[in-house]
Amino acid sequence: MSADDTKASWLLVMIYSQVTPDELPAVQQTLQRFRQAGRTTVVDTGLGWIMNRAQPDQIRALWSHANIVTGTLDELSHWTAGDDPQSVAAEVLGHGPTQVVIKMGADGAAYQSDVDAFTHQRAVPIGQPNRSIGAGDAFVGAMVASLATGRPLSTAVKNAGRVAAQVVEAGRGVLAISSPSVE
Repeated sequence: MSADDTKASWLLVMIYSQVTPDELPAVQQTLQRFRQAGRTTVVDTGLGWIMNRAQPDQIRALWSHANIVTGTLDELSHWTAGDDPQSVAAEVLGHGPTQVVIKMGADGAAYQSDVDAFTHQRAVPIGQPNRSIGAGDAFVGAMVASLATGRPLSTAVKNAGRVAAQVVEAGRGVLAISSPSVE
């Protein structure tokens, strides 16, 4: 995918361990060009060894070109001075995104935007927790899909929580769900 692609209206960038700090300027440039063209950019900061190699200002520079930033509380706390969801959300929004979604596992998720006040969404209750492999990625995918179809942030986070719960409850992580239920 190139920033010159004129068909895509959404760009989801998930920064994981395979991205080196030297590659972040190219990622930033792609985000910048995509967003300047009036298209929607989403950055999931990810977790992994990049956290020990990238500088906070490099990650915050990516945020400045994202419409939406998402990550776990641990991930986003690493790049901010905050340690609670509300202060983390405020700091992320201060770097340019219009929406931030914080994944908090069994504690649910939190979100805030330039028009929505900070909100904590409780986790969807699950009967028997099993493997959570892929639950966070499934959460982000379901959230982006909901937003891309015009649903409000509150509904998108609720749908994403349902999908993540299905992944955990299914017993095989993301491999076990066939058709997630969303609104």
